[in-house]
Amino acid sequence: LVLGRHRRALRRLGQLFREGRVRKTYHALVHGVPDAPAGEIALPLKKISSRAKGWRIVVAEDGKPARTRWRVTATDPRNRLALLALEPLTGRTHQLRVHLAAIGHPILGDVKYADPAVRRLAPRLMLHASRLVLPLYANRPALTITAPLPAPFATLLAGADHP
Repeated sequence: LVLGRHRRALRRLGQLFREGRVRKTYHALVHGVPDAPAGEIALPLKKISSRAKGWRIVVAEDGKPARTRWRVTATDPRNRLALLALEPLTGRTHQLRVHLAAIGHPILGDVKYADPAVRRLAPRLMLHASRLVLPLYANRPALTITAPLPAPFATLLAGADHP
């Protein structure tokens, strides 16, 4: 969570996010182990609504461009789990969740985009904002904010291999 302490700071933060100058890294615990150690997902996303299910985001040819870079940071092949570092290159709603589900690696605990068996594998959505890099001032180094993985990640990855 990033807050501006006054209007000028809030405007500056908004500008940095709009211009795509803020670098964000997330970690997600996903079902299945990707075949490659890293990759990029480029699938357009679109919001749809229905009376029965409410709104959701889907991959659609007529959607807005969305790109996510990912890298495997740990695997637990026995339990078919992987920990991925994710960098959203665009900022679409539910982008990481939809992209990972679309490539066959839904996030554990995701009640909206994962099937029920994957939802039940975790006590909550296993997506964590782990790093934020804010270039606040032109003549100073960027501010880097990090947050360690929460305990449930370590618990579920107890037998994991770290490349």
